Amino acid sequence: MSGITVTHRRPRTRFDPVDSEDAARAAINSVMHQPPRAETIVIPLDDQRCGLAVIVVTGTDAPDAIVDVVDIIGWQARQNTRFAAAVVGTVRPGGGIQMRDVDRWLEASEVLDEHGVELIEWFVVGTETRCPRDLLGERPRWAA
Repeated sequence: MSGITVTHRRPRTRFDPVDSEDAARAAINSVMHQPPRAETIVIPLDDQRCGLAVIVVTGTDAPDAIVDVVDIIGWQARQNTRFAAAVVGTVRPGGGIQMRDVDRWLEASEVLDEHGVELIEWFVVGTETRCPRDLLGERPRWAA
């Protein structure tokens, strides 16, 4: 095993694509409140997968908050024709992924799809970082 640690540099908004799990995690980790608190981070992406902004919604303690957040963000997408996809991170300090997150993943994907936006990934950040998509066995959506 190598002693080399590879870290991914945070993508620059409007310049660097958020085109991998590592790039997305770096972007989310760079804006997470420290110490961690309940919040949901949304990175709207253009059709080249470059970030358009970073949106942080605080007080998203309820596990179902993800659906409300992406619905509001989806309505914003209708005003910005460059908004084609999104990466989302939900911070649950001391908690983590839940089995109902599979249903939340499917609902959040459907809600954004109705707004013409693809949900690329949803990270649940708690005692570890996991993706509900993995629980479903769905393939990653990173390929453009």
